[in-house]
Amino acid sequence: MSRSILEPKRVRKISSTFAFIQHRFIRVDARNSLIDKDLIAFNGHTFQVLSLPEKPVLTDLPSLNTKDDMRRHDPATVRKMIVESFRGASQ
Repeated sequence: MSRSILEPKRVRKISSTFAFIQHRFIRVDARNSLIDKDLIAFNGHTFQVLSLPEKPVLTDLPSLNTKDDMRRHDPATVRKMIVESFRGASQ
């Protein structure tokens, strides 16, 4: 597997700890949200986790009217889903 840097000026430097996101969590809506917030680059095949932008990219929060809206956009619901998925993976 060859690795290429998509944004050379935004290479993330890890000083003490490392975290990763499993590919199954990067669904299209999550991927697009991370791209919109300038946190990842994606060229259709490769992801690059970017260093933090100089200024945060603020986006309007969507209205959370349905369970699906909550599952996609509510931080507490997303966290709960991630924690539950790790419990299932460790069993």
